[in-house]
Amino acid sequence: MSGVDKLNSQHSDALTRAVLRLLDTDLAAQTYSQIIDGVPLCDVVRGQQAHRVILGHPLENHVTLCPGVVNTARQFRANFSIGTLKFDTKLLEAFQAAAPDSRAFQLRLIELAAVAVHQIAVLYKQDIRLHDQHITNPRDSVDQLTWWRRKDDDDDNQDSIFKFHPVPPWPTHFTHPQYCYHDQYPNGLADTPWNTPVADVLPSPEPNLYLHSARKGFTFRLWQVKDEEQRALLDLLLSPAPASSSEYQPTNGPLPLLPTLDHRVRIDSHYAMYRHKVYRDIWERPEPTDEDCYFWDRRPRSSLDYPEVEDRMKEIREKGW
Repeated sequence: MSGVDKLNSQHSDALTRAVLRLLDTDLAAQTYSQIIDGVPLCDVVRGQQAHRVILGHPLENHVTLCPGVVNTARQFRANFSIGTLKFDTKLLEAFQAAAPDSRAFQLRLIELAAVAVHQIAVLYKQDIRLHDQHITNPRDSVDQLTWWRRKDDDDDNQDSIFKFHPVPPWPTHFTHPQYCYHDQYPNGLADTPWNTPVADVLPSPEPNLYLHSARKGFTFRLWQVKDEEQRALLDLLLSPAPASSSEYQPTNGPLPLLPTLDHRVRIDSHYAMYRHKVYRDIWERPEPTDEDCYFWDRRPRSSLDYPEVEDRMKEIREKGW
């Protein structure tokens, strides 16, 4: 692992500027504020795929950030130094070897920026829990909100004709359901990717990067961004510094990038690493077993995840089958 001092000034300045531009986005401010708080807002969690915040969960009462959280996030941004972060030495060397404005330079810049915002999130998850400083009832603590489970004898369930089958809670609400192998992550739970800007970036040998969204209502598969989307993201990351701070107007650029039915280049997550060589860290998921592949290859497919299904249905309707 090495710092940005391994890079020449041109590459180091580009990476520093890219990370700062991401930290200035609304998505970064909202996300890091929730991580500093120690627990995400309820509507944000319920906007994620495979969340486990069921009806009656006490997190329903957590609808605003605790006092001081936003100011703490702003203070961090003001004092941030990229010199505190460490990157894979080989990744830095690949970035250094790429000529500015080349395709390799652009892809490695995005990848390094994604690693940086993830590292910052890891620091927050390990050290800060402002939420616990503002509660009066121990049942509202971060740990209690995380590990809460509905009891079978709750009044709401006594008259139900259905037996309630509890689903065990995620060990953290900051969870991406496709990356939950915490036992093999270097930083444990803190390494779980969540909602940080471009935290779901997955580099690939293809012309454009892949993203792996976790928002409800969008595909669970990896999807490749289009040329114009990648260009817009690079324009954000490489936007020049203003002459003075008073002239600087932060922008979100194209973020968040979300998949549509027009994003046709997609791959299944269980094949991403071992078949397509698309991944950020080799430890992010175990190799799928034959049983896993058998199940995934035979599950029902919807047009949300496989747009070609709708193409086939349209063809069938047109032919009157």
